Amino acid sequence: MLFATTFRTWLTWPMLAAMALVVPAAASAEVMVIDSIGPSAAQYPRGTKLADDAMITLQQGDGLILLDAGGTRSLKGPVTMRLDAPSSAARARTQLVVNSLRNTVRARAGVVRTPAPAADGGFLYDNEGPTTLWFVDIDKGGGFCVVDKAMPLLFRKQVGSAKRLRIDPANGGEGHLMYLPLDSNEVPWPKGITDTSKGWLISDLDADAGQTPVAVYARYIEIGDDDPVTLVDTLMTQGCDAQFDYALQKLRNRQREEVIPLPGSGGDADAQQDSQQAPEAM
Repeated sequence: MLFATTFRTWLTWPMLAAMALVVPAAASAEVMVIDSIGPSAAQYPRGTKLADDAMITLQQGDGLILLDAGGTRSLKGPVTMRLDAPSSAARARTQLVVNSLRNTVRARAGVVRTPAPAADGGFLYDNEGPTTLWFVDIDKGGGFCVVDKAMPLLFRKQVGSAKRLRIDPANGGEGHLMYLPLDSNEVPWPKGITDTSKGWLISDLDADAGQTPVAVYARYIEIGDDDPVTLVDTLMTQGCDAQFDYALQKLRNRQREEVIPLPGSGGDADAQQDSQQAPEAM
């Protein structure tokens, strides 16, 4: 994988009350640092904002992954260069992706996707991921961002067995039972839960005794800008890490990338092939 997944340390439950506030989107920026390696990494930490014509100096062994209006791009050192604007084609493609990511219709509708059966009797997906940005990973938990009052879908990566869940308020109160069919990995958020600001504990009733429930909490955000940097920056700063990773994967522009083996990634042969077939001048 090109992007190294970083999971935040989730905040404690007594702090959940402070999280119920609506969080405005971060200010728009032209270019955002997604990840960095090498001697100059401290100069370009994740989240750094750069002007669209900033001068970049990288040493041998340095690597940057950037996000701008044309999607992702990568730079490798040694190099000294001024950032250039993405092509109109890259901008158009990225705008379509952003519009799709911001769409909450699927989450509202609660559409459930059924995978095709695999040879081993389990089930597979073509992209092994959620079908909308607005989801909660019930296996990992943590923060999830909610926009436009659209309740998220509940997502699990592994399918092939039915699962019974109980969702309880973190501060006590009535719980809700849910059932996931064996061939589904997306189900609508329970209709009985209209307020996610309390924080919730998701328990797998079919798991071994003593398994710790998965904690989830919501951040209510506003996305009023079509800029991809605004969307991704908001997801990152609000701790919606699973959605942050999902958005980045959708915004990848492999024609603007070189392979940079970020920590824990191990490289990406497909990206290398695409980069060689359709390189873009940097």
